[in-house]
Amino acid sequence: MKREAKDFQKATADRIAEIFRQGKQCRVLLADEVGLGKTVMAREVIDRVRDIRKSKYDDMYRVIYVCSNMSIVNQNIESLGIEKCMNISESRLSMQHLKLAEYMKNLNGYRKDGLYDEENPMPELLIPLTPGTSFYQTNGQGTVSERAMLYVMICEIVDIPQGKLREALRCNVNPSNWEDHINSMSLRIRNVGDSYLKETQDSLKKINGFYQCIQDLKNCCDGYNLLNIYSVIGRLRQIFAELSLNELEPDLVIMDEFQRFSSLLKNDKDPDSEQAMISKKFFGDLDKDNSPLILLLSATPYKPYTTLEELNAESSDTQYEDFIDLMDFLFRNNENTGSHSFNKIWEDYSRELCHLTSDTIDVLIARKTDAENKMYEAMCRTERLNDGLIEDRSQEIEIDEGDVLSYAQMQRVLADCKEKVAKNDSIKFNSFSVPVDYVKSAPYLLSFMENYKLKKNIEQLYDGVKELPISTHAQVLVLKNEWVYKYQQIPCNNARLKLLSNELFGQNHAERLLWVPTSHPYYKTPESNVFEKNKDFSKILVFSAWEMVPRMISCMLSYEAERLTIRKAFESVSYTNEKGSSRIDKNDGWITYPCEFLAGLYDAENYYDQPIQTIRKEIYKLIEERLKELLSDFSITDRQCSADKLYQLMLLLDDKEHQDIGAISKDAIEALTNIAIGGPSTCLYRLLNDAEKAQDVAQCFKKMFNRRQSAAIIDIIYERKNEDVYFEQVLDYCVMGNLQAVLDEWVHMMEGGDIAQKMIDSFSDLSYFKVDTTSSFGRDNEKKLSMRTHIAQAYINTKNDSKNVEHSNDLRLSFNSPFRPFVLSTTSVGQEGLDFHWYCRKIVHWNIPSNPQDIEQREGRINRFKCLAVRRNIAHLYSKYYSWNSMFEAAANDFKQENKYSQIVPYWCLPKPFIVNRGLSPEMIERIVPMYPMSYDITSYRKLKNVLSLYRLTMGQPRQEELVDMLSSYGLNNGEMNKLLFDLSPYNKAKT
Repeated sequence: MKREAKDFQKATADRIAEIFRQGKQCRVLLADEVGLGKTVMAREVIDRVRDIRKSKYDDMYRVIYVCSNMSIVNQNIESLGIEKCMNISESRLSMQHLKLAEYMKNLNGYRKDGLYDEENPMPELLIPLTPGTSFYQTNGQGTVSERAMLYVMICEIVDIPQGKLREALRCNVNPSNWEDHINSMSLRIRNVGDSYLKETQDSLKKINGFYQCIQDLKNCCDGYNLLNIYSVIGRLRQIFAELSLNELEPDLVIMDEFQRFSSLLKNDKDPDSEQAMISKKFFGDLDKDNSPLILLLSATPYKPYTTLEELNAESSDTQYEDFIDLMDFLFRNNENTGSHSFNKIWEDYSRELCHLTSDTIDVLIARKTDAENKMYEAMCRTERLNDGLIEDRSQEIEIDEGDVLSYAQMQRVLADCKEKVAKNDSIKFNSFSVPVDYVKSAPYLLSFMENYKLKKNIEQLYDGVKELPISTHAQVLVLKNEWVYKYQQIPCNNARLKLLSNELFGQNHAERLLWVPTSHPYYKTPESNVFEKNKDFSKILVFSAWEMVPRMISCMLSYEAERLTIRKAFESVSYTNEKGSSRIDKNDGWITYPCEFLAGLYDAENYYDQPIQTIRKEIYKLIEERLKELLSDFSITDRQCSADKLYQLMLLLDDKEHQDIGAISKDAIEALTNIAIGGPSTCLYRLLNDAEKAQDVAQCFKKMFNRRQSAAIIDIIYERKNEDVYFEQVLDYCVMGNLQAVLDEWVHMMEGGDIAQKMIDSFSDLSYFKVDTTSSFGRDNEKKLSMRTHIAQAYINTKNDSKNVEHSNDLRLSFNSPFRPFVLSTTSVGQEGLDFHWYCRKIVHWNIPSNPQDIEQREGRINRFKCLAVRRNIAHLYSKYYSWNSMFEAAANDFKQENKYSQIVPYWCLPKPFIVNRGLSPEMIERIVPMYPMSYDITSYRKLKNVLSLYRLTMGQPRQEELVDMLSSYGLNNGEMNKLLFDLSPYNKAKT
């Protein structure tokens, strides 16, 4: 079930549809503040445009969705509301003509007469494209699928010896794999039909440069040259991309986070380039009857603020230029001359803004209103409330001894490198001084600075050298093997890492959590319970400027989590070996079998808010009565129950074939009671109402509890290691963890789709990083240490190949699950377009960004629809209600009566006074900014906070930093300031 659009989202979609319907504008920018659901609004626009275009076009409703990478496609594609979508694994523009032909062939109900109605609706298709794979084609080889398609198509068109052509297009792919791709592609093209092949051949022959390219291809086949064939393949891909463009014929083009490829909007490109080709096709035709409607999505469509440092570095005001280019693009097909042109109106506003005095503020407000009205013709933007739930936890951190040692020792190494380079200048160093920000950002630099030029240079100079020019005992630049192998405590040697470690593990043993405690527990558990102690626990999102930081954080925190659990277990329960073992046997059905009888015994709503002890007593009694009915010789013994016998009892309760039961122990009935309340398969069966799917997902829980670290956690909590009762401890852990409430909350956030598959995809596997240690640095790379990452993981894969795309997507799903990882560290790659808010209300700015835009983009990852902070506060305020829907409906009704908020409240934010006035302490979105004392961090952050309150006034102005300084000196009151702010919200406009 798709998420229902809220009032402000519907108002925005209505406004955009109205602009399109009027026919004056075929390009509109939706620039809502980050996190307000632009994808949902895009879906609403898609619905409205369908009706607009239906009267003009009769074959198919086609929507092209353009975004920057496949991770965003995977995340958003379902939310756009079009069921039929081209295979996102083949977003190469050169292959879209084939995908479209396949779709058309398989289309049911397609009518060329265009007579569609509600019973026989117009067919529709969503076509995703990504710039990394579709737009920025180079003279390279492309993918193996592209080349297989080229081979099959060209063989049908021109006479080139197939053996030579096969070899030329193979490009070092394994020959057997190459043959498989060719055979598969041949079958695909034949299945489409002869008419497609004939029409494609005819279309290709009309494309300029095709015959010359084929001639060059023949020459390459005659005298094979790798560089030449790459060039020819690149040109062929461009020709087939043009073929695809001619076939796509979209009704609506949606460009998500389009600022990442805003160069497509400019006209100063090489007319023969791929970008120019696409720009001309999508944006160049201004005939309003034939050109597609274009919806741009971006919270930051241009850089909204530029510092003087950036101006000096770039030698031009790119922010101002981008703003003018954007407005020119939006209004290019509109009447844009004379006194009503946007440029003229904006110049009038800018002039008054730059000459603001107390006597001219009324004139400035009038000019601002004119500019706002003009922008509203092609742009919508809704912003959040200022009284939301964000807590600033910026703080100075105490310098660690290791910080100083890291800097001193790295400088000593670089001084030694300088001496070596003086004797052999074959290795080029840009500088022999370590950047201070490196040292502030990560300890053990030479272990984690993978792919950094500085480390590579040092490695070359110390190749084969046994020791760095510092004491091995005291060195803090490389991890020591003995630390890791013996689970010794590794000193943080970095103030930021120490703060993050304390934030994660704290005083309540959060390392013993296997999932985030539910925001809305169904029953009361003892205060000593680890989940109760950590009821305000949150995942943590970390943003850094350096790629080595995510690698370091994931390794160091995951290692520390193991040390606090596995090593602790060895010490406390006297393990006899260090390898551990799988505790749950392959055939143990107690964790995966969904017992229908037990699932029906526990109704969470009927037992809501009761103590767990009371619930257990009642369920125990019901199970005991059922067993007495089923067993004529029922008796209870003190003998310990086995896991297999427990499974046989579950089969018995469901009247299924089972082995002999014999005497039943009290432990067995207690275990059955826990299965009824919190057994993974039982909870999943109640949730999914499908035994097979419940069993499939329960396999993930089996895998999780079989891991060494999970077993150590259970052993520590229950203060014993006993293989025979491990299943009893796991079941008690699930009950204490309120597993049914955890799963229900998770599914509430999923809002439909294949819930079971989403769950399965969200359980993360262990990842590994290869890091240098004292035994591998400068010597044998094969001896690098593999460090596991689990409680913390790194989101840094940027390559658009299928393996990295899949890993990034799985990692995003895992972080948006209640299960591990609990810390996700990333760089700017995770800053735009992705959601990380389901279980995270803490964000760490490891390095302070230079721009307020970056702060907003980062925090927009967790400050989103029904984010964790909102859910926690809603659950506290409306705890008398059982279900999430009931709680949010009650909250929405309360705020609706006040008649001063849109539905941004309560779904995106809650006014803090509303919570405090009801005697509750709100859970906040926490902005954690660790700053070194006496550093530029403090000044930078203070300045950034001041700018955050004023930079929107400087929208589209040159030399903004100077303008902000000037405005801040005027002492404007809040009323005057608010009148100067642009309001492009359709919801607000409708209210006024």
